[in-house]
Amino acid sequence: MIWCAFNGLGLALVIPCISSLVADYHPSDMRGKAFGVMGFVSAIGMLLLVVVVVNVVVVVVVVVVVNQVNVQTANVNHTQR
Repeated sequence: MIWCAFNGLGLALVIPCISSLVADYHPSDMRGKAFGVMGFVSAIGMLLLVVVVVNVVVVVVVVVVVNQVNVQTANVNHTQR
């Protein structure tokens, strides 16, 4: 739970800094487009993160289940001898 607090603190520090940099380095007529690109890239990053995390979790669960089945099968074969 403490890691969630650190993550929230980091985001609270980083997001305003990024917004400030975007506002400082883009002229006023391009600022809206720059903020739109920043939001779009952030959304795509979150989407890709979800896809990657779900796939990693599925692979880990499958590996654990297959390993558990193999262990149980080996125990059954061992007790039948």
